[in-house]
Amino acid sequence: MAAGAWLLWRGWAPAPPGGNAAGERKRIVVLPFENLGSAEDAYFAAGMTEEITSRLAGVRTLAVTSRTTASEYDRTGKTLRKVGADLGVDYVLEGTVRWDRAHGGPGRVRITPQLVRVADDTHLWAAAYEREMADIFALQSDVAGEVVRALGESLTPQEVSAVGRVPTKDLTAYDLYLRANRIAASSYDPRENAEAVRLLVEVVARDPGFAEAHASLARRHLYDYWFYWDRSADCLERARVSAERAVALAPEIPETRLALGYYYYMGHLDYDRALAEAEAALRLRPDDPEAIALRAFVDRRAGHMEEAARLLERVVTVDPGSPNKWHSLAETYWLLRR
Repeated sequence: MAAGAWLLWRGWAPAPPGGNAAGERKRIVVLPFENLGSAEDAYFAAGMTEEITSRLAGVRTLAVTSRTTASEYDRTGKTLRKVGADLGVDYVLEGTVRWDRAHGGPGRVRITPQLVRVADDTHLWAAAYEREMADIFALQSDVAGEVVRALGESLTPQEVSAVGRVPTKDLTAYDLYLRANRIAASSYDPRENAEAVRLLVEVVARDPGFAEAHASLARRHLYDYWFYWDRSADCLERARVSAERAVALAPEIPETRLALGYYYYMGHLDYDRALAEAEAALRLRPDDPEAIALRAFVDRRAGHMEEAARLLERVVTVDPGSPNKWHSLAETYWLLRR
């Protein structure tokens, strides 16, 4: 079934353009789903959380807390009302994940999400899913779609396609992709970056059409170049090939446009092209902190410090749990002598 088509089959009628009547977006955070499997499957539970977050973030009527902030937030001992106050959200999506691996096969995945309204601690929706691993993308889309429905929102035709996106049909490639992203998100260590590169090279060799993997690989190569772990021309060329391949495969997702934008910025200090890609990503996802940050970095390099500070203030509003974003804002204030 084509991407998004199964949502229509389930009765998801596309909404007319223009958004909801009130014009106000509902604020939601997806807290890290608890891993009920073995400790080594923590990367898989984190990946499921990130995938559902990403699908919700593409819905125009929702303001979704960034993945970085959600993953770094310490929920220990806090009520949902406190969580809502800390993160500035009206709704919390949380749940559990268990991957039951089968001997000689991909196994089954169990997810039990629940959506809670913070104001009165009301459960708006809860479900228990058990699917074959082969249906993992339909499962992610199903959860995101049901959350949208429970919040009383609807999807445009473009959002139906985005929520139902199937990035790859190779489950081994997808597993390696989740492992690589978990490594890459946890450290700036050059050895761990090299391991993420190794895994992602294997991913795109298995599935050359996996756009998100090409985008991630481009960003890993750019880290090598930017942090002087590998300043060779070959490293920069590998980043270019991966970024351009990502955009060619899926120009409609912000991850690919950002990979190319950061290639221009980190690889060539080509601010005009970097800004164009950041703007393209923001048209697809207006609150994307990476895209806003890229705009800010371009402004800062161009000497537009006040505008850079304004943008970074916006970044830490949508991604308040990212120490790197706060550091960038602090640097900009220092340059302004604030």
